[in-house]
Amino acid sequence: MSGEVLLTAIERTEKPQVSRREGFIPGVVYGENANSGKSVKFESTALLKTLKGHVKNARVLIKVGGNDTHCIIKDIQKDPVTGKIIHIDLQSISASEIVKLKIPVVYKGRNKLEMKGFVLDTMMPEVEVIGSVDLIPESAEIDVSGKTQGDKIIVNDITIDNRIKLHHNMDEVVAVIVAPKDRTSGEPVPAGANA
Repeated sequence: MSGEVLLTAIERTEKPQVSRREGFIPGVVYGENANSGKSVKFESTALLKTLKGHVKNARVLIKVGGNDTHCIIKDIQKDPVTGKIIHIDLQSISASEIVKLKIPVVYKGRNKLEMKGFVLDTMMPEVEVIGSVDLIPESAEIDVSGKTQGDKIIVNDITIDNRIKLHHNMDEVVAVIVAPKDRTSGEPVPAGANA
């Protein structure tokens, strides 16, 4: 599967709080595969370094002992005070399994839009897709470089493999092109004018 991140895990027999005290982040791998339902732990520094830039629903390959398991990150629990990761849940999957995932929306040409004096007001930072794990892309891309003030970008504007289904109303607004607001009055600034 493309876009997978490799994570090494150790089978865990102790309680999660014991793992944390020892410098590990506890987790669980669940699903229908043989390695499922396993309590695991990850070396804290290595996990944080590997996960940098990856979020919930990212595809990962977990190595536990001599076994490899393809997974998606289902949940990352963080301490509400410190923001540190305290637990990670992973769902084992097969390469051709049909899943529902949220993927980020990437707006290509945003800098050209801003050079024209417009602002991209995003309503939907990610979209939900349904399809085979091996076909789901890391992100959904929309080219906004040719857009102008007042243009609406809708779900139907997202270009994605036709074997992947967008789990949204196709007329749902993803983003709108607007004029920047004047910081003093709060009124829209005409395109090309200095704010």
